[in-house]
Amino acid sequence: MSQVRRNVSLSAAVVAALLSAACVTRPVPESSVRTSSTVATSSALPRADVAASASDATLDVWMFDVGQGACVLVDCPDWDRPILVDCGSTTESVNTSYDDIAASAAALIDSLGDPAVVISHGDKDHYSLVPDIVPPDRTEAVFLGGRRADFLAPAKGWLDAAEAAGAEIVTFPRAYFGPRREGLECGSASVDILSANATLGTPADSKNGNSIVLAVTYGDVTVVLPGDAEGATETHALANKDTIGRLASTQAVIVGSHHGARTSGSNGSAWAAAWAPITTIFSMAPPAYGHPQCEVVKRYEGYMPRWGTPHYLTCGEGRRVTRARVETRMLSTHQNGTLLLRIRPTRMMIYCARRTEPCSGDLPTAGA
Repeated sequence: MSQVRRNVSLSAAVVAALLSAACVTRPVPESSVRTSSTVATSSALPRADVAASASDATLDVWMFDVGQGACVLVDCPDWDRPILVDCGSTTESVNTSYDDIAASAAALIDSLGDPAVVISHGDKDHYSLVPDIVPPDRTEAVFLGGRRADFLAPAKGWLDAAEAAGAEIVTFPRAYFGPRREGLECGSASVDILSANATLGTPADSKNGNSIVLAVTYGDVTVVLPGDAEGATETHALANKDTIGRLASTQAVIVGSHHGARTSGSNGSAWAAAWAPITTIFSMAPPAYGHPQCEVVKRYEGYMPRWGTPHYLTCGEGRRVTRARVETRMLSTHQNGTLLLRIRPTRMMIYCARRTEPCSGDLPTAGA
């Protein structure tokens, strides 16, 4: 189906809801906006009335601070339908409530159009909030990692209602690979399923191992969304990545597998080395599991370019929460709150609800 992105202009009420949930209270002077490793002097922050929308030439990737979980909304360039990739949590963020996040995400989706929905796998912290933000009659397709039986109430009822309303519920065979998957069109960006159900029906069969791994590419940036991928998942995804020539010339932004865990081979050395990301982001809320593990933080850092002034990232040594000194562009929703990656064909800016060294600047305030 051919679609053309409509001009989206968020109402003041929608912008206010987004900014309220992000706990933003101040604008940032233009002189303090950082790009790459230098300070920008000519790029102002987005105006408040376009904070959550963008020109047709822009890919916006929202990463909501949901606490111990994941929630990503992809606003595609030249397209009138976003893609929701997971939205769930098991431990509420210390910064924002479930109600605030649900209201913010629902308002943003309402302004952008009916989303395609991808739920990477059947763990509650990746799907529990979906029924609260996407009415079942507002999506045409839902893509599930693992088995449909993995999804418990209220998601089970939501899936049934979405299907009854006409949505296609898509599951995958073992070790599925889907470059430019139909139903996940993203305008002038591309979406590839690098892996789905990598361990299905094997002795290593697990919900995490069956995670959908997505690569969203626009211009010279690829954003990698791996769910709770395990080592076997990452190996399968890398083998498929190597067959997509256009990914070889892009720079990667990685969301840490399994919130930055080190168990079952997640965030392995081969994975980190193959992507050599320019930015790594962790969606988590310590201290429940000690995510991300400091060992994983340092593993990624070994393959990343240096970035500006050293800073500290909260991480775990086992279940003990500590901090790691890093010199690369690493962020977390725990420390930085809701994030907006604004990607143009040759440039990426990262706006943060709470600013640390790797952020390009603060999310703009209503009235900035």
